[in-house]
Amino acid sequence: MYAAIFNGFVISKFHGKLLDEMNKNNWAVTFGIGVITFATIPETVDEAIKIADSLMYEVKQSGKNAVKYKEFEKMQASENTQLIAAY
Repeated sequence: MYAAIFNGFVISKFHGKLLDEMNKNNWAVTFGIGVITFATIPETVDEAIKIADSLMYEVKQSGKNAVKYKEFEKMQASENTQLIAAY
């Protein structure tokens, strides 16, 4: 849990620095950032890409300059997949 809070803080700080640079240079650029940590490794690269793509869709739906961090954990016993929002 503490790692998730720390990661969210670092990502937000990085996002803020990017926006500061854009504003300082009068560049009309925004950033949508999605970061995912895999607590358990997906079975295939395609599954990992699908999960990351889903997160980026959420970021885009949140509007300009959105930032999201999630931790992926696959439940071994039931084979249910869940995304735990950590930020």
